[in-house]
Amino acid sequence: MVAPGLMVVGDSACQALPVICRGVGSAMIAATMAADAAAFALEARDVGLDGLWSYNYNYMRERGAYAAALDCMRIFLQCLPEKDLQWCLASGIIDEWDIAVALVGRSRMPTTQARLRSVIKGLGDAPLMMRLEGALKHSQKVFEHYLLYPKRYDPSTYAEWAHEADFLVEDAWRLAEKVLLPAV
Repeated sequence: MVAPGLMVVGDSACQALPVICRGVGSAMIAATMAADAAAFALEARDVGLDGLWSYNYNYMRERGAYAAALDCMRIFLQCLPEKDLQWCLASGIIDEWDIAVALVGRSRMPTTQARLRSVIKGLGDAPLMMRLEGALKHSQKVFEHYLLYPKRYDPSTYAEWAHEADFLVEDAWRLAEKVLLPAV
């Protein structure tokens, strides 16, 4: 989201939430972060990548990690047959709180107790529950990877991080495609 002398926020930085495609809140948060980074960069007389990089880093840790994890769940749920999604909602596997939390741009990993409740509720469709658990684990993996976003700009470190991020997104699509196939 930065280049020498340039920072982008909001829609131009693809900061809309992946679940509801609304980006005003994210854009406002990003604008505040960008302003802080700009003030720091101007004070240090460095408006290059090094001077502006803190905006990227702070955004990824504060919002980007959540958005990436939510996007992986969106990919999974988007590929889920409607009858399976309805079953998850009707049986309480996915509840109003999960949806509300996602709508404000946060994701949450279920606690052990919540997972146990879901397993008990989900005994009627164990293969679907296993796929949902896989999607949750993958989303957590994506979240954790985004928290490792490079604090300073180094081309090789960033390239390694970006390569892994691309691989994780590809994995999310592969996992989602398995939803459409019968469980083995």
